[in-house]
Amino acid sequence: MSYIGDIVLNLQIPTILSNKINVILRKHWYILRRAYPTIREFALPPLTSYKRGKTIGSVLSRTKTVKVDNCTNTFLEILVCLNCVQCKHVIRGKNFVHPDTGETIHIRGYHTCVSQYVVYVIVCPCNKLYVGETVQKVKARISQHKSTIKSGNLALPLSRHFREHGHTSDQLRFMVLETVPPLKRGGDRELRLKQREVWWINKLNTPHPHGLNKDDLYLFL
Repeated sequence: MSYIGDIVLNLQIPTILSNKINVILRKHWYILRRAYPTIREFALPPLTSYKRGKTIGSVLSRTKTVKVDNCTNTFLEILVCLNCVQCKHVIRGKNFVHPDTGETIHIRGYHTCVSQYVVYVIVCPCNKLYVGETVQKVKARISQHKSTIKSGNLALPLSRHFREHGHTSDQLRFMVLETVPPLKRGGDRELRLKQREVWWINKLNTPHPHGLNKDDLYLFL
């Protein structure tokens, strides 16, 4: 450390000063160097840095840093943990191919069996599709679907179809289509999730009789 009046200069760490003070120090530093030639710290001017002063604009408004989600535009397949009983039902791959139309749909983002706020598609053995959404872990939701299939619940379209066509819960296959992230400025994430579910239902044309979805979700569009 070196001292000049009330100013403390650290010659190893850059000192934060205004530009004007920096100019004055460098202009008159030779006085210290000549007066104290044996003091090593005065041999060279100190390292200094300065930051931009405040303006009316910077006081009244702040620049909002927008976090870029690298997942948004990245095509990735769903990652399986291989440790839960639901991962064996995952449709592997980076794309979902519609069994009727042959359309290839690229899956965006990172998805696992513990992903939440997701839209998913279930494929039965006869290639009928069911699109659903859940705020809980997707593996928990798939487990619920399997339970209703095993119990033969005829009130739900998915389990009723499996029961009527002799399918078993072990024949169920699924893929996560999309994860809905938290909305900026505190929007209704669940409403957005429901809207995305309806979008995928239309995209894959899964309302009955083409698919296994009911056709009463259009109020969320």
